[in-house]
Amino acid sequence: MELRLDTTVPQRVTALLLDGRRVIARATAATPFHGTERILPLVAALLRGRAVPEVVTVVEDPLGHAGFTQLRAGAVAGNALSYAWGVPVRSVTLREVVAQAGKRARAITWVHPRYLSEPQVTVKR
Repeated sequence: MELRLDTTVPQRVTALLLDGRRVIARATAATPFHGTERILPLVAALLRGRAVPEVVTVVEDPLGHAGFTQLRAGAVAGNALSYAWGVPVRSVTLREVVAQAGKRARAITWVHPRYLSEPQVTVKR
């Protein structure tokens, strides 16, 4: 079973439980800001009464449609859950999600969010 976290859609966080291609459960939360506070409660509700997933997958958006904080929140949550549960974490792009159609990707140690460009949080105007 796989837990997939998707924070690539603006103002929305989605968590899926997958068994190969089959979606076992889905939970989505509206996030008017960045959604960091909604990820873990969403996952807890999704997993209620279920076993810990065998892998955590974080969907990334290297084309830059999602916000910096939103992507970072997904990566941090995925890494934290992977560490806490002792399961592998991996990342997939939106394009790979469609192309893989249930194929397993190589597990990695940590997910590093990829962005279209460097964040502009320290630029003086």
